Amino acid sequence: MKNMTPRDAYVHARDVIKGPWPDGEDVIASDPKAAVNYARDVLQRRFREGEPAIASDPKAAWWYARDVLKRRFREGEPAIASDPETAWRYVRDVIRGPWPEGEDVIARDAEAAVYYASYVIGGPWPEAEPVIARDAEAAAYYARDVIKGRWPEGEDVIARDAEAAFWYALYVIGGPWPEGEKAIQESPYWASRYAGEVIGGRWPEGEPAIASDAEAAWRYARDVIKGRWPEGNIVSCPHRIVCDCPPGMGGVPPQTSER
Repeated sequence: MKNMTPRDAYVHARDVIKGPWPDGEDVIASDPKAAVNYARDVLQRRFREGEPAIASDPKAAWWYARDVLKRRFREGEPAIASDPETAWRYVRDVIRGPWPEGEDVIARDAEAAVYYASYVIGGPWPEAEPVIARDAEAAAYYARDVIKGRWPEGEDVIARDAEAAFWYALYVIGGPWPEGEKAIQESPYWASRYAGEVIGGRWPEGEPAIASDAEAAWRYARDVIKGRWPEGNIVSCPHRIVCDCPPGMGGVPPQTSER
């Protein structure tokens, strides 16, 4: 007992004692995560002795509120409000509504701000938009899920990121988006998908990049050209496993495949 870490003491209570272990609680209570685990898995109730430590750690405080108290843990909220991701998850899992105390920190993280705007505010969140507009992926999702249409303030950053530009074209523009094509055509994977899912046919501007990558070239031939594509230098299906690749595309028939 003397040399046990808080985690060791929690595991001893859970797996050996198989129940509350008063002699180990002082040690367990000194560590936020061990204290939460002990409350949730062993006591299955509130663990007051561990709450000061739990309240000092954002994630432990969120877990304790969600899994043990099943309500707000006000003593832990200052710590929770210091971390954008945890603050957003606390709102989602525990508060289930606006939380003004956490908004300042949530608004400083693009991804957390998009979730908060979409699922809590239910509409645009102007205070967070300068941060969102600096993150390509977050800006694309903000346009799709919150603005529900084009968002000019975010388009510059979106257009410089191949993945974000693809999703923006597909879900927001609903068709080709020339402003984002420069970034997309430099990525074999996203160029192949852009041709097949956005343009709906061959895309010559993206073919040099697509042809440089074996798997992207194979998918382009299968999904867009729908046949052999010599420019892609495709030798065989890239999967090298049993698959349903069409004849002439190098697939391995099940009856001849070797695993």
